[in-house]
Amino acid sequence: MASETSTYRTEITSRLRSATDDLAWAVRGLTSAKLAYTPSAEEWAIHEHIAHVRDMEQEVYLPLLRWATVPEMLDPLDYHRQEWHEHRYRSDEPIVSIVNEIARIRDEELAIFRDMTDSTWTRYRTDTRWGPLTCQWLAELMYRHALDHLQLGTRFAVQVDPIAARADTVAERVAVGAQVERRVAGQPEDGCALDDMCLRLMPLAAVTLFECHRDCGHLSLLRVAVCLAVLPSR
Repeated sequence: MASETSTYRTEITSRLRSATDDLAWAVRGLTSAKLAYTPSAEEWAIHEHIAHVRDMEQEVYLPLLRWATVPEMLDPLDYHRQEWHEHRYRSDEPIVSIVNEIARIRDEELAIFRDMTDSTWTRYRTDTRWGPLTCQWLAELMYRHALDHLQLGTRFAVQVDPIAARADTVAERVAVGAQVERRVAGQPEDGCALDDMCLRLMPLAAVTLFECHRDCGHLSLLRVAVCLAVLPSR
C-alpha cells in the first residue's frame, strides 16, 4: 500500500504534467503577432511568459532537483530575470521550440520525482544558497510558477484571440459552457463540434474551480465560469 507521502507526490507530479500540457495548449495556433501582444509596456508578452518558464526550469528548478538528489552536484547560481531578459531571451525564437524544451525538461524532472524515495522527497536541506528546501517544496514551487504564468498567458490569449465574436448571444454562450461540461463529463455533445479554443481560453479560475468541484459533481460551476470567460467586453 502506498504511503500518504507517496500518494501526494504522485498527485503533485501529475498536476505538474497537466500544467505543462496546458502551457503548450494555451499558445497552440497563436501567430507571432499574437504571441508578442502585451496590454502595456510594463507587462510581458505571452512569448516572454513561456520563455521565462523554460529558463527557470532550465537554470534553476532542474539544477536544484539534481543537486537535491545526486551526490556531489553543485547547486545552481543566483538567478536574475533582468539578466535573462537582456542576454538570453530571444523574441524571435519559435514558440514550438520553447514549448518542446519545457516538455523535455519536465520529463526529466518527473522521472527524478517518480524514482525518489519518501525520505528523499521530505529531506530537509540547508546547505544551499537557495535557502532551506525539500524536494516536496521544490515540486510545489514549480507547480505554482507554471500556474502563475499560465494564468497570465491565458488572460492575454483571451484578449488577442477572443471567441466572443462566435458567441453573440447569452444562449450561445451557455451552449458553449454546456458543451464543455459534457466534454469533461465524458457525455455526448449532441453532434455539436466544440472548438478546443473554448477550453484554451478558460481562465485559470475556471480550471481551479473545476478541479475543486469535479469530485463533487458540481459541473454547473464550470459552465458558469466558461460563460463568464467568453462574455464580450462592451
